[in-house]
Amino acid sequence: MSIWSSVHRAGGGVDSPEPLPAEAQYEPIWSDAAHEGLIAAVRKATGDTQVLHFRAYGLDEATIRTPPAEASDLAAVWLWDGSVLEEWSASAAGDDQPFDLASVDPDVLVTLDEKAREMSDGRISDSRISIAAPAYDGDDWIQLHLDEVDHGAVVLFADRDGVVAGELVNKDWRDD
Repeated sequence: MSIWSSVHRAGGGVDSPEPLPAEAQYEPIWSDAAHEGLIAAVRKATGDTQVLHFRAYGLDEATIRTPPAEASDLAAVWLWDGSVLEEWSASAAGDDQPFDLASVDPDVLVTLDEKAREMSDGRISDSRISIAAPAYDGDDWIQLHLDEVDHGAVVLFADRDGVVAGELVNKDWRDD
């Protein structure tokens, strides 16, 4: 018997975490239509499609950060609900480099999400994808993070073309 089992059974130690909500049904992380809609909204709101960061949680939930007008200004943070883009907050631009959101290929994002799903050994809770231009040599463009109901995860690090440069697979808390 392990020490963990003894401590846990005796009532001490850490309680097991509550499961995360399960994904109701599979829906692609992103699509051509969602991408075109977001690009049009960003262009209308800012005058171009340059962004510092893009994160999608699904077809109807994304955030972007746009470059500040002046180096001393903050970068605007925008929320997208699938149809409306609204300025939500601001943050320091830091070392983030601007890139053209229109240059992102939605098919690459869907393929990475599907690859992470194939690597998962548990029920899926959700996934999200983040894109930022590399600030330093060796940084990755894309990070896809998939969470499992029982707190396992798959994280993929890829270039713009979706070539996976690294992966991290965390087993869920129920795995021995």
